[in-house]
Amino acid sequence: MEGYASTSYLEAPIPNEVVKSLMEIVGNPELFNAAYCCYRRVLNQLSFQFFNTNKTGLSDTINSGNDVENKSDRIIPSDLEDQIQYKPTEAFGDKVAQIIAYICAGELLPASEELTNLQRMRDNLLHLYSDLDEGFYFVAKTFECFLNMTTGNHLNIVSHQEGKNVIPIFDDLTAKGKLTVRVVQSHIFRNFRCKSNQLVDTLKQVVIEDDSVTEWWITLAEAVRRKRRDVPKHYRGKRPLDEEYQYVDKALKLDSENPFVKLTLMDCIIDCLRDSKGSFVCGGITFTNSGETVAFMKDSCRKLLKQFPRSVKFHSQISDYFARFVTLCYFDIPFAEECLDVAYNLNPNYPPTTHRLGIFNRMSKGALTTSFEWFKITEKMDSYHFNSFMECVKNMIGRPEDYNAAEVIEEKLCTPGACSWPEVDILELIFYKGIAHFSRKEYEEALEAWELVSIHNEEIFRLCDLDQTCGFYNWDETLISRDKLQIWMKNEKSKVDQCPTRTEFVTLLYNLMIGTVEPKKSNLYYNSLSCPGIFQRFKPKNIDTTNG
Repeated sequence: MEGYASTSYLEAPIPNEVVKSLMEIVGNPELFNAAYCCYRRVLNQLSFQFFNTNKTGLSDTINSGNDVENKSDRIIPSDLEDQIQYKPTEAFGDKVAQIIAYICAGELLPASEELTNLQRMRDNLLHLYSDLDEGFYFVAKTFECFLNMTTGNHLNIVSHQEGKNVIPIFDDLTAKGKLTVRVVQSHIFRNFRCKSNQLVDTLKQVVIEDDSVTEWWITLAEAVRRKRRDVPKHYRGKRPLDEEYQYVDKALKLDSENPFVKLTLMDCIIDCLRDSKGSFVCGGITFTNSGETVAFMKDSCRKLLKQFPRSVKFHSQISDYFARFVTLCYFDIPFAEECLDVAYNLNPNYPPTTHRLGIFNRMSKGALTTSFEWFKITEKMDSYHFNSFMECVKNMIGRPEDYNAAEVIEEKLCTPGACSWPEVDILELIFYKGIAHFSRKEYEEALEAWELVSIHNEEIFRLCDLDQTCGFYNWDETLISRDKLQIWMKNEKSKVDQCPTRTEFVTLLYNLMIGTVEPKKSNLYYNSLSCPGIFQRFKPKNIDTTNG
């Protein structure tokens, strides 16, 4: 059936030993029961490899509206080789996540092809990280056995070790081998957006048992940072936690020249800078003022980019520091633009870069139209990219003569791309659907959208950022603003007697918008393994949201 995953392979008799080994790798049986659209999201996310490149200027993509063709004088980005060299467990875990997503989507042939690539990756890693190979072998061999047995060996998978279906046993692994499997598991969790605390707890136990692997400390620091940010934005702290400092310090002591350690340190410093007046200690370095901090970051980043001139990730990510996250007076627009230019020319088909080009043009150049074009390009390239779609929506609300943003949102919510978004994101989108209706004086539709949102998330009605958003996207304040909303809600509240069934909701909404009541704290987090309940109203046609 179109849009449905084939799960017949799961009905094949699989020996308990294989299932047990598989669960040691996956760690969470819910991964095999997630919404089909979640598997598609993972596959989509992992499909953006760093190999496409050309020397065409930035303007060509905007003018053409299409992917830029590859040119013969291309320079191959170094991202994959950098990841394999410095973050081997992450590279291996990403490939395993891709295999799992293919298996669960019922696409066994591409799963077997990626298994072959996984085996080649293991061979390449062997001479660099022989101490991790036992764990890598266990993972690869387990999936080889699983695919062979579920398909009756029909895929003709070539075994990378004698004994085609010899089942590896987790308990037979050395301590290092078991820990390697656990770190691979953490990267599977990350790709599938499992709960952050589950991921962090796994990694903490790993470094307690073996604190000698630099990459594992980086992975833990990154996981703690995601956990800190993995809450609704009203409760999201900018300043790193004490444990983040500790993990970055540990990685620096093990290998201060590791480029990913340096990048993790930059992330930590920028978060400190955003939540302080420039006086703090990070990575064993004492900073006394913002100017000194920004100068240190700029010098460190230039050295990092000189060392890795072909890294899309480094150029793209570093651009954010100096055109988005530092205080406005420390913006370095030429440097940020240079970074984005290099990142884009290395790989014009990398959504994080095109999204950042949209942010850069809006925040640093005030070029709202050009910014909108970049967000549309990103959303077309990656239909699962929530942030770019949200940016498009906010631009559309500011151009009601050209777009009906509410209709665009409604249509988007009925696509498989939106299906995989976390509930907290979907609720934010529905909130802005109400804003779009309000700006068009469709007040009943606005209330319907907000009533749905209020059941799950009251914090979003604080309106503390609404006026800033109006300014960012050039909204017509005669149609929509914080004051206009509050005045309208006051009038609406005075009419509730005419509609008794809405009395409680309208009163709550009014009080939330003017700030006389504290919203209930939401339990929503940015993880998504199954189709959110709120989404059932918008369930796409011919798309299986329950994995069959």
